[in-house]
Amino acid sequence: MPLDGLRRELGPDLTIYGGMEDAPNWLETHAPSLRERPAGPDVQLAGDNAFHAKAKPEEPLRVRGTRYLTASAELIRANAAGKLVLGADGLEQFNFFVTDQVRVPGLRADYSALRGLDQLDQLRGREKHYAFNTASVLSTKIWDVPEQLPVRIAPKHRRALRIPLCAEPADAGLVLVVQVIADRTQAGGDCGVSLNGRWPVFARVATEDLLFPAGPYARHVEEHLAWNYTLDCAVIQEGWNEVVLYNDSADELSIVGVELGIMRPKAPTPAS
Repeated sequence: MPLDGLRRELGPDLTIYGGMEDAPNWLETHAPSLRERPAGPDVQLAGDNAFHAKAKPEEPLRVRGTRYLTASAELIRANAAGKLVLGADGLEQFNFFVTDQVRVPGLRADYSALRGLDQLDQLRGREKHYAFNTASVLSTKIWDVPEQLPVRIAPKHRRALRIPLCAEPADAGLVLVVQVIADRTQAGGDCGVSLNGRWPVFARVATEDLLFPAGPYARHVEEHLAWNYTLDCAVIQEGWNEVVLYNDSADELSIVGVELGIMRPKAPTPAS
């Protein structure tokens, strides 16, 4: 939400709260640690386990669905930081309890992450997981800000996306990892990532892992292919940042998600 634009239109004499929903986006993910389908209420947003979806008999059991934001302290911090840098006076938690309500094994709302969440200075220098919103299949499309993803990038073309981020301390020992998630059947070839007008980075590592798990949801589904690009946190600007995706191949590139991790450096897990 363009909270800074609302502030300019409505003036300083109004309190603006940033609303935090209980899902970062509609990206379907996989819970590899679960061997049985959850027996709780069927309120998954998307995926095999959504709204009474039934697995096909010939397919092996798999537990897939959308993530719950409140199961991940990193997702909570990033979502809050993105609102505070745009001038939100406070944060409003909506559906925080749903994470516990669905009774998925290993999925619990992290209430401790709420402590100091409205203080931007307490969020700086800590690991965060930013996520671009993706298209909804529900009636929210009538009033929500139009989603930037998914998107198809023609051969030799590029696409710019905007997201609010908070600047990080230079001595925090953090790196910025941009994860690009593509449709495996239209993954294309060379793809580069640039942040705020810097020269694009094409060096990447393929991975099946999410940047951070959200409870048992830790991997991408087999229909998707993810690449991690490591950038310098120093290129992050306070407020709006521009991520540009470059399709340098001769094939169309179908992007289903883009996420950013402010994280401690660690060895990547290669894709199988």
